[in-house]
Amino acid sequence: SSTVIPHVSAAIVDEPLFAALCNNFACFEDLHPSYIATLQGFLIIAYRTGMRPGEIAKLRLCDIEPSPTAWIFVRANRHGGNKTAAALRQIPLFPLFTETEKGFIADFIQHKRTNRSATDLLFHEAGNPLERIDTKALSIAVRKVLYDLTGGLHYTQYHLRHSALSR
Repeated sequence: SSTVIPHVSAAIVDEPLFAALCNNFACFEDLHPSYIATLQGFLIIAYRTGMRPGEIAKLRLCDIEPSPTAWIFVRANRHGGNKTAAALRQIPLFPLFTETEKGFIADFIQHKRTNRSATDLLFHEAGNPLERIDTKALSIAVRKVLYDLTGGLHYTQYHLRHSALSR
Protein backbone atom coordinates (compact mmCIF):
# COMPACT_ATOMS: atom_id res chain seq x y z
CA SER A 1 0.00 0.00 0.00
CA SER A 2 1.29 3.40 -0.98
CA THR A 3 1.14 6.55 1.07
CA VAL A 4 1.28 8.67 -2.07
CA ILE A 5 -1.96 10.46 -2.77
CA PRO A 6 -2.36 11.24 -6.48
CA HIS A 7 -3.23 14.80 -7.38
CA VAL A 8 -5.58 15.46 -10.25
CA SER A 9 -6.52 18.96 -11.26
CA ALA A 10 -9.76 18.56 -13.16
CA ALA A 11 -11.14 22.10 -13.18
CA ILE A 12 -13.10 23.24 -16.23
CA VAL A 13 -12.97 26.74 -17.66
CA ASP A 14 -16.56 27.63 -18.55
CA GLU A 15 -17.66 30.00 -21.31
CA PRO A 16 -18.05 33.13 -19.12
CA LEU A 17 -14.64 32.59 -17.53
CA PHE A 18 -13.02 32.07 -20.93
CA ALA A 19 -14.66 35.24 -22.28
CA ALA A 20 -13.36 37.16 -19.26
CA LEU A 21 -9.86 35.73 -19.81
CA CYS A 22 -9.83 36.89 -23.44
CA ASN A 23 -11.22 40.30 -22.48
CA ASN A 24 -8.48 40.72 -19.87
CA PHE A 25 -5.81 39.91 -22.45
CA ALA A 26 -7.34 42.59 -24.71
CA CYS A 27 -6.65 45.15 -21.98
CA PHE A 28 -2.89 44.57 -21.71
CA GLU A 29 -1.71 48.14 -22.32
CA ASP A 30 2.00 47.38 -22.58
CA LEU A 31 1.66 45.02 -25.57
CA HIS A 32 1.27 45.88 -29.24
CA PRO A 33 -2.26 45.19 -30.54
CA SER A 34 -0.95 42.63 -33.05
CA TYR A 35 0.73 40.69 -30.24
CA ILE A 36 -2.46 40.83 -28.17
CA ALA A 37 -4.27 39.30 -31.17
CA THR A 38 -1.57 36.61 -31.28
CA LEU A 39 -2.14 35.76 -27.61
CA GLN A 40 -5.91 35.77 -27.97
CA GLY A 41 -5.73 33.56 -31.06
CA PHE A 42 -3.51 31.11 -29.20
CA LEU A 43 -5.98 30.97 -26.30
CA ILE A 44 -8.99 30.47 -28.58
CA ILE A 45 -7.34 27.57 -30.38
CA ALA A 46 -6.24 26.04 -27.05
CA TYR A 47 -9.73 26.33 -25.57
CA ARG A 48 -11.68 25.09 -28.57
CA THR A 49 -9.42 22.35 -29.96
CA GLY A 50 -7.81 20.86 -26.87
CA MET A 51 -4.39 21.06 -28.49
CA ARG A 52 -1.34 21.08 -26.24
CA PRO A 53 0.41 24.46 -25.90
CA GLY A 54 3.52 23.07 -27.62
CA GLU A 55 1.42 21.85 -30.54
CA ILE A 56 -0.11 25.27 -31.02
CA ALA A 57 3.25 27.00 -30.66
CA LYS A 58 4.77 24.96 -33.49
CA LEU A 59 1.89 25.51 -35.94
CA ARG A 60 3.06 26.91 -39.26
CA LEU A 61 0.83 28.62 -41.78
CA CYS A 62 1.16 25.57 -44.06
CA ASP A 63 -0.22 23.35 -41.26
CA ILE A 64 -3.66 24.94 -41.67
CA GLU A 65 -5.63 23.95 -44.73
CA PRO A 66 -7.09 26.97 -46.57
CA SER A 67 -10.63 25.59 -46.71
CA PRO A 68 -14.03 26.29 -45.13
CA THR A 69 -13.16 23.79 -42.38
CA ALA A 70 -9.53 24.92 -41.96
CA TRP A 71 -8.14 21.53 -40.98
CA ILE A 72 -5.09 21.71 -38.71
CA PHE A 73 -2.42 19.09 -39.37
CA VAL A 74 -0.58 18.41 -36.13
CA ARG A 75 2.82 17.07 -37.17
CA ALA A 76 6.45 17.31 -36.22
CA ASN A 77 8.48 20.08 -37.81
CA ARG A 78 11.68 21.98 -37.08
CA HIS A 79 9.86 23.94 -34.35
CA GLY A 80 8.87 20.87 -32.34
CA GLY A 81 7.96 17.21 -32.28
CA ASN A 82 4.87 15.34 -31.20
CA LYS A 83 4.49 14.05 -27.66
CA THR A 84 3.28 10.64 -28.83
CA ALA A 85 2.51 8.83 -32.07
CA ALA A 86 -1.19 9.51 -31.40
CA ALA A 87 -0.46 13.25 -31.42
CA LEU A 88 -0.06 13.09 -35.20
CA ARG A 89 -3.60 14.02 -36.18
CA GLN A 90 -5.96 16.34 -38.04
CA ILE A 91 -8.32 18.72 -36.26
CA PRO A 92 -11.22 20.61 -37.87
CA LEU A 93 -10.66 24.20 -36.77
CA PHE A 94 -13.58 26.41 -37.80
CA PRO A 95 -16.43 24.05 -36.82
CA LEU A 96 -15.23 24.24 -33.20
CA PHE A 97 -15.46 28.05 -32.94
CA THR A 98 -18.23 30.49 -32.21
CA GLU A 99 -19.04 32.73 -35.18
CA THR A 100 -17.12 35.62 -33.59
CA GLU A 101 -14.07 33.44 -32.95
CA LYS A 102 -14.25 32.01 -36.47
CA GLY A 103 -14.15 35.52 -37.95
CA PHE A 104 -11.33 36.57 -35.65
CA ILE A 105 -9.15 33.53 -36.40
CA ALA A 106 -9.93 33.56 -40.13
CA ASP A 107 -8.86 37.21 -40.33
CA PHE A 108 -5.78 36.52 -38.21
CA ILE A 109 -4.68 33.63 -40.44
CA GLN A 110 -5.42 35.53 -43.64
CA HIS A 111 -3.38 38.52 -42.46
CA LYS A 112 -0.47 36.22 -41.65
CA ARG A 113 -0.71 34.48 -45.01
CA THR A 114 -0.56 37.74 -46.95
CA ASN A 115 2.58 38.91 -45.19
CA ARG A 116 4.57 35.74 -44.47
CA SER A 117 6.03 32.54 -45.88
CA ALA A 118 3.94 29.36 -45.63
CA THR A 119 6.59 27.85 -43.35
CA ASP A 120 6.48 30.74 -40.87
CA LEU A 121 4.93 30.15 -37.48
CA LEU A 122 1.31 31.15 -36.94
CA PHE A 123 2.05 32.18 -33.35
CA HIS A 124 5.45 33.72 -32.83
CA GLU A 125 7.28 36.25 -30.75
CA ALA A 126 6.72 39.86 -31.77
CA GLY A 127 8.78 40.77 -34.80
CA ASN A 128 10.27 37.33 -35.40
CA PRO A 129 8.09 34.87 -37.39
CA LEU A 130 10.67 32.12 -36.86
CA GLU A 131 10.74 32.26 -33.03
CA ARG A 132 8.12 30.21 -31.21
CA ILE A 133 5.86 32.07 -28.87
CA ASP A 134 7.00 31.82 -25.25
CA THR A 135 4.44 29.38 -23.88
CA LYS A 136 5.90 29.59 -20.37
CA ALA A 137 5.32 33.35 -20.19
CA LEU A 138 1.84 32.89 -21.64
CA SER A 139 1.11 30.15 -19.11
CA ILE A 140 2.13 32.43 -16.23
CA ALA A 141 -0.11 35.22 -17.57
CA VAL A 142 -3.06 32.83 -18.01
CA ARG A 143 -2.61 31.45 -14.50
CA LYS A 144 -2.43 34.95 -12.99
CA VAL A 145 -5.45 36.30 -14.87
CA LEU A 146 -7.58 33.23 -14.07
CA TYR A 147 -6.50 33.40 -10.42
CA ASP A 148 -7.61 37.02 -10.24
CA LEU A 149 -10.87 36.40 -12.11
CA THR A 150 -11.89 33.49 -9.89
CA GLY A 151 -10.94 35.04 -6.59
CA GLY A 152 -8.01 32.74 -5.96
CA LEU A 153 -8.74 29.43 -7.68
CA HIS A 154 -5.69 27.76 -9.15
CA TYR A 155 -6.22 27.34 -12.89
CA THR A 156 -3.48 26.70 -15.43
CA GLN A 157 -3.19 27.03 -19.18
CA TYR A 158 -3.75 23.27 -19.44
CA HIS A 159 -7.26 23.74 -18.07
CA LEU A 160 -8.10 25.33 -21.42
CA ARG A 161 -7.07 22.07 -23.13
CA HIS A 162 -9.01 19.99 -20.64
CA SER A 163 -12.12 22.15 -21.12
CA ALA A 164 -12.24 21.69 -24.90
CA LEU A 165 -14.62 18.75 -25.01
CA SER A 166 -16.63 19.66 -21.92
CA ARG A 167 -19.23 21.67 -23.81
